[in-house]
Amino acid sequence: MSTPTDVKPIYVDAWVLRCIFNWSLKARVRSGELRAVPKNKPKPSTRPQDPPGAMRQGFRYFDRKNNEVATVQYWHVQDKLVSPIDPKAIYVGPQRYMIFPDDLEANPEHRFEQIWKQKLYGFYRKAKCFIFGPVAWVPRET
Repeated sequence: MSTPTDVKPIYVDAWVLRCIFNWSLKARVRSGELRAVPKNKPKPSTRPQDPPGAMRQGFRYFDRKNNEVATVQYWHVQDKLVSPIDPKAIYVGPQRYMIFPDDLEANPEHRFEQIWKQKLYGFYRKAKCFIFGPVAWVPRET
């Protein structure tokens, strides 16, 4: 399994990673074009909204040429998703878009105390992605 060499890290918030993932990788994951390899052992979910037996686990996605495309995590029950895929890093050519290590930089909506403001911010970021598209696009292999 190969990962690109001489990669330039670019730190972005979770919304930028979600936008890149949703525009250029989500359909490829659903179609089976990308192969998921577990990154770590599953950990039981402590989230109250998850069904019994839900596990949190990280995965790496690889293309058909065995190049790493993304690192993600999600909650699942026996390989069935119970949460959206949450990207943590995405390779775009020689650049690796990575989530900020600091929580407030990674999740700017956490700056708001009220839940309705956090949701409004999330709606704004989703609309911005829908209207303007991602800052980068993961090209399909040739």
